[in-house]
Amino acid sequence: MNIATPIITMFTGMPTGIAVHALIWRPFTQPSVIGIVGVALAALAVWVAARAPRDRRAAVVAVTVMRLTLIAGLVALLMGPSTLPPSSQRPDRPVVTLLLDTSASMQTPDIDGQSRIAFACSRWLDRDLIERLGREFNVRLMAFDSAARRLPMNAAAGTIEAIGATTQVTASVHQAILETPQESRGSSVVVISDGRDSTDRRIEPVTLQARGRGVAIHSVVVGGARARADVAVAAALSQGYLLVNEEGQVVVSVYQIGADGGGTRVRLKGPGGEAVRDVRFEGRSSVQVSIPVKESSPGQYEYRVTADPLEGEVERSNNTQSVFIEVMPSRMRVLLIEGEPNWDTKFLAQSLRRDERIELTQVSQVTELRRETIVSRGEAAADKLPATLDELRRYDAVILGRSVENVMPAPLAALLPAYVSERGGRVLLARGRPSTTSTERGRRIDRTLSVLSPVELGVGEMRGVRLWPTGEGWDHPCFDAGRSADGTPASAQAVRSLPEIGSAARVLSVKPAATVLAKAQAAVGGQAGREESPAVVTMPYGGGLVAAVYVDGLWRWSLGARGVREKAGVFDRFWSNMVRWLVLGSDLKAGEAVSLRPSRRNVQVGEVVRFDVAARDAAVAQRLTAMEVVDPAGGRQSLALTDDASHGDRRIARFTPMMMGNHLARVKDPTADRWIEASFNANTVDRERLFAAADPHRLRALSEGSGGVVLDRDHPEALLAALRRQESFTRTDPQPVYVWDRAWLLTALLVWAGAEWITRRTGGML
Repeated sequence: MNIATPIITMFTGMPTGIAVHALIWRPFTQPSVIGIVGVALAALAVWVAARAPRDRRAAVVAVTVMRLTLIAGLVALLMGPSTLPPSSQRPDRPVVTLLLDTSASMQTPDIDGQSRIAFACSRWLDRDLIERLGREFNVRLMAFDSAARRLPMNAAAGTIEAIGATTQVTASVHQAILETPQESRGSSVVVISDGRDSTDRRIEPVTLQARGRGVAIHSVVVGGARARADVAVAAALSQGYLLVNEEGQVVVSVYQIGADGGGTRVRLKGPGGEAVRDVRFEGRSSVQVSIPVKESSPGQYEYRVTADPLEGEVERSNNTQSVFIEVMPSRMRVLLIEGEPNWDTKFLAQSLRRDERIELTQVSQVTELRRETIVSRGEAAADKLPATLDELRRYDAVILGRSVENVMPAPLAALLPAYVSERGGRVLLARGRPSTTSTERGRRIDRTLSVLSPVELGVGEMRGVRLWPTGEGWDHPCFDAGRSADGTPASAQAVRSLPEIGSAARVLSVKPAATVLAKAQAAVGGQAGREESPAVVTMPYGGGLVAAVYVDGLWRWSLGARGVREKAGVFDRFWSNMVRWLVLGSDLKAGEAVSLRPSRRNVQVGEVVRFDVAARDAAVAQRLTAMEVVDPAGGRQSLALTDDASHGDRRIARFTPMMMGNHLARVKDPTADRWIEASFNANTVDRERLFAAADPHRLRALSEGSGGVVLDRDHPEALLAALRRQESFTRTDPQPVYVWDRAWLLTALLVWAGAEWITRRTGGML
């Protein structure tokens, strides 16, 4: 051991065994200045000692030694003796997440004859690369399309399929960051993708979060920027059903790639002939056209939509699609009862009168002494309120406004629950609670009708609200104005552009069998959506249906949304389609013992279709145990029917079509030994495959915004260097530990100086 070790240990507090060379000198100022000052102070101490009286020599020597020792100690401290501890090593290793895009666009074969997914798996999920990464980092494998998900570490390249219908790049990166442990500083997410994102989600929040967590986003762009020419169609009827001689619209969306300046021709062929529309793209990726249809007899009709192929187009299977149209035999008879007319009632009645499919009888209490009855397209005799259940059953639906006790007698109110539950009637509560509770008569009717309410109402109301559909609401016909031909919801911006609708009732709870189609959202503290309540709710009741709208001021929607073309007339469509759904969208039509309804008539290949099989009573429903689907090639697949938890008289089954074309679903009616059939079409309008050109801009922005880098797709070995560099940024450089930064040392210096003063005083040198 070096002889200076005990001295170092005494002054630094470091354990023995640290050699002299471990001591680093960091002078407070120039060493020559410190030395001159030290020599001057020492000389002054000696000069003072020489002038002291000779009879106090022992005290003088002691004081001088103490002064010189103190001066030496101060000089040594001013020279800045310090030690440098070793670099800190974290007990945890950084996490590296390899995030692989598995959307359908990754099937594009544009990398040396390989598909993008095959290239990515062979280069970036190589066993040797992952093994090398695992020596220094904790490696995770994830895949993403509509959402991110974990992959097993031993996933073989050939087992990873790219079949996702959408690509959520930004949202999936966000999810991968959230799943990275916060204590693992220096971690990274490596996104391997063609960069195409189905959404327009902002990336700034994700990059800020990545920086806050110390996670770098590296990216690898696979795929080319060019795509082959292709055109595809998606078509749907604008309404769920048509009536005899009613004109409907088949809405056709035509998508293209590689024909920005060109066009095509769309043909709609049906039983009555062929209609043709010319389409010019003019730089647009999609164009929507509407073609009118009309049938003079009830039944189910098939229309075939075809787009002429582009020059050089190879994939033509997505150029054709069938649309199935169900035509009902007669108009819908609707009774509207209103005891407190206002703008909502007025606009609702006007909207229904504009609908040629509806025979409307409106009975309103205009004033205390005046009652008004207006009959549209119906018989003149139908100008009074029904008095019996049979008379009430003449109407397909009954709409109740507010304060109905002013116009509706108690016996009629008592008939309504039986009309719905026993006779399969439909009731629409158009303005929330149909009767007031301020009078005894109103309270009695409220108790009678409370069984039809799908919610329990609270106290008070929300002001300045907007209506926002739920997931079930987007799939409901009343919001079909917010959907395109391929069934996707309209943009949030379009819905938000509708005017505020005034107020909404506060709902305490929703009954178990009810479905919320839309919520009212109120602005609180300048932020929309802070308070919300169910606003449009439906509920089965016995053999019938109830729908309720708990808002005031919906008439403002009749003003439309300025500058948003697809929202024009949304008010009329909302009410017409709600009534249409109540009447025609019911489980069972007149004379039916069993019905079969697919959730959608036009679906994507690989998309789940739900079938609802309803029976006239629960006993018949329990005899329905299976149904079958016949695919376009004639193959049959049997499906098990299971109970619907919310409907005792309904059975459900699900089917995933894997073949393009028309499918026939059918179930046998046990009461008549006959097949009940419903057709639906599966198509392959896959925009992931259609718009498959690589787009590196989003990936580059994610990397640059988070401190990551864009890696060359052909050099995966560069990833290790980038990860090491990222990990080095998180190391904490060791800080010098100065000898003077010790409380005990400063205390010792003060005690030494004090002892020197006491020695001088007791020695008579003061």
